[in-house]
Parts: sequence; C-alpha cells; structure tokens
Amino acid sequence: MRRADLTSSIRAEALKLGFFKAGIVPARSLPPFAENHFNAWLANGFHGRMEYMERQAAKRRDPR
Repeated sequence: MRRADLTSSIRAEALKLGFFKAGIVPARSLPPFAENHFNAWLANGFHGRMEYMERQAAKRRDPR
C-alpha cells in the first residue's frame, strides 16, 4: 500500500470512529522544553495510576 493510501485509510477510520480530526506526523524525540515538562509532570505524580507512563518514559521521550 502506498503511503498516501495508508494515510487516507487511517484518517477515514479515525473519522468513522468519531474523531474530529486526525493527523500523521513523523516520530521524533521531544524538544528539550517538552522533555523538561514531561520529566516534571512525572516527578510531580501527575500521571496518577498510569504507571506505564513512568515505566516507558524513554519511549515517550523518543518514540523512534
């Protein structure tokens, strides 16, 4: 499947599921200001009972 076709299929499915908008972007590491914010968010316990956020923090900082 071509990339454009895959993108169209994903967007169509998202809209069908009730999303207002859907977009596709390349996976990149967080910029420094966002990484600092994410680290503080975790340190303050704002992730609540979502323990996976802390367990998988490296993946959240850089999904590549």
